[in-house]
Amino acid sequence: MNILLHAHLFKNAGSTLDWSLRRNFGDGFLDHRDDTLLRDNPQALAALVNDNPQLRALSSHWLPLPLAPELAAKATLLVLLRHPIDRARSVYQFERGQADAAGPSAAQAKRFSFRDFIAWRLEEGRGPVLRNYQVRYLSGDFHASDPEALLPRAKAQLDAACFGIVEHYDESMILFEQSLRAVHPAIDLAAPPQNVSRPGNSALEQRLAEIGGELGTVGDRLIAENQLDLALYEWAQQEFDSRLAAVEDRVERLADMRSRIRGLA
Repeated sequence: MNILLHAHLFKNAGSTLDWSLRRNFGDGFLDHRDDTLLRDNPQALAALVNDNPQLRALSSHWLPLPLAPELAAKATLLVLLRHPIDRARSVYQFERGQADAAGPSAAQAKRFSFRDFIAWRLEEGRGPVLRNYQVRYLSGDFHASDPEALLPRAKAQLDAACFGIVEHYDESMILFEQSLRAVHPAIDLAAPPQNVSRPGNSALEQRLAEIGGELGTVGDRLIAENQLDLALYEWAQQEFDSRLAAVEDRVERLADMRSRIRGLA
């Protein structure tokens, strides 16, 4: 038995992947929301899986990494990585659309412009949601006081996972399906986009230029606070391109994937 474990990083297209996991596995999929239970507790996750043998896939915003050895032996880790500066815009738009009772970040997003919200989030004591968030998560030491040592651990975790790039979501699902069909031969990861905060399909370069124009010097601070995430993203993009290039029929697979997505829209 192989169980899929989705490390649902906040604002990294995780809702779309969860949609397709639920479509494939039905009651065998668990969208786990008890963050307190799993946070920094690999043994709790292993016990949860062992106590629920019907599970085929599980998603959590706080998947504890690295996985407990007994669980890692029978699990496949799924991860989607996103450009950290583009992600910052999505965090703002998501929080701005939250209900009033959703917490201080949602309240400040409604009150502030994008620039002022980012400046507020980067103040000391605001938490690392926009400070090397992906490296922290994947390293398994989210609240590390010295994150510089975390990048090699995050790379190793990502390298061992089935990972994709949010900005290349359809291509990522091609790689996911190819990797998973040995243990899940009927898997179909086509899905219409879910929980999208930013409409439109502008290129990443254009979005980054727009963000830089809006943020001004605050954008320089945001980049400085995400040097590790930027390094991880650059490394992951190169690895992703290499893995995708190894798929000989990738053009046909991509066309098929997009056809399946259109059929679900």
